[in-house]
Parts: sequence; structure tokens; C-alpha cells
Amino acid sequence: MADRLHDERLKAAVGYTVGHIVKQFEETTEGPTFSKNTVSLLSDLVYRQTEVNAADLQQFARHAKRTTVNMEDVKLLARRSESMHEHVTEVGERMGAQTKEHRAKGKKAASAAADS
Repeated sequence: MADRLHDERLKAAVGYTVGHIVKQFEETTEGPTFSKNTVSLLSDLVYRQTEVNAADLQQFARHAKRTTVNMEDVKLLARRSESMHEHVTEVGERMGAQTKEHRAKGKKAASAAADS
């Protein structure tokens, strides 16, 4: 029962988010608007595709004999869409740079604290 309630809340959150994305898209572009039924169907599609993607990502990690899904798995998932693959690669590189920067700051702070 709790799992079902949790799933319904997740679906509602996805629906809310997709609705806002569509609304923002409509406000910034010229063209037809989206019907409520279309937004609802799109929300369901996003939810179900996310479930499929999560399962695929787990399989990629298992195949690589890892217990954690990582950025390489996401790149593999996005490989069929050149623009999506480029986007994932760019975001991954940015995240990697931020992580390195954060670690460097942490080491400097730890070194300064040890010197005190």
C-alpha cells in the first residue's frame, strides 16, 4: 500500500513538472498549445521511459561488473541520439570539473586546519 502511494506521488510530481515545462515552452515559442490530455499522456510517457532507462542503466553497470551506475552508463544510454550524447558528455565534464574543484578546496581547508 505504501509503495503504491509513493508511486502515485512520484507520478503526480512528474506530471506537475512536465506541465510546467510545457507551459514555459508555450510561453517562449510560437505555435500550437498543448491540450491537458496531451500533457497527461506526455507525463505518463516520461515516467515510463524513466523506468525503462533506469533498468537499462542497471544492466549496463551489471555488464561492466559494477554495483553503481555511473556517467559512462548514462553516455551509453544516450548514444543513439547525437545531440543527447553531446549534452550528457558536456554535463558530465562540467560535473567532473566541479568535483575536482570541490576536492581541491577540501584538501586546502584540511591542510590549513592541520597547520593551525
